[in-house]
Amino acid sequence: MRAKLGILVATAVLAALIATGCGEADTASVAPSASHVAGTSVGQIRVDTLAQVAQRIYAHEHARVVAAKTIKHLRAEPALIRALESGNKRKIRAEARKPVLGHEVRIRVVRGSQVLMDAGLPNVVQAAQAELRAPDGTDLGLVQVSIQDLIGFVKLVDRETGTRMVVRDRNGHVETAFKAAANRALPQSGKVEIRGSSYWVRGFQEGDFVGRPLQVWVLDPA
Repeated sequence: MRAKLGILVATAVLAALIATGCGEADTASVAPSASHVAGTSVGQIRVDTLAQVAQRIYAHEHARVVAAKTIKHLRAEPALIRALESGNKRKIRAEARKPVLGHEVRIRVVRGSQVLMDAGLPNVVQAAQAELRAPDGTDLGLVQVSIQDLIGFVKLVDRETGTRMVVRDRNGHVETAFKAAANRALPQSGKVEIRGSSYWVRGFQEGDFVGRPLQVWVLDPA
């Protein structure tokens, strides 16, 4: 995983530099457009590109393969299937709390508007989800699972890209390893000064565990 991310980061940043005229290669698939480059600083282009890398990392953390593996595991648990068929929440919680992938941080089962069980950490990346069905085809509920908490995502992007990350949910909860920026007003793009140092900024939105808005910023030292 780390090697793949390193290659992704290096390729993306190289593409951004080439697009500004600092190199030569055919990297149009990941490089910013010529119209975007015109009138934009190299620093802003770099942080824009690193923000795209962060978005790809986030998407990887809740890829459909995560849900597929979870469903495959749950279908092999007869006791859980019986509990879901019965609708007994106590039994469902007891069975569904058992580790599924070995590294999930939160798992939830819902049926319509009813939450049958919800176990794990509160602040995690968006859930991968899929329908769980009984052997006879009966719909047993929607399974939602996350394999990464938000601070883990922040630290992963920080480490792999050399940037600083800030994530805020709609209730004001903040996840960041850059405490000086935790409560700062941050633009969607541009440059900010934080404790005497300059940073290029790019903001974007993702979804939290159930898809509610998360505001994410990437800050790259200028």
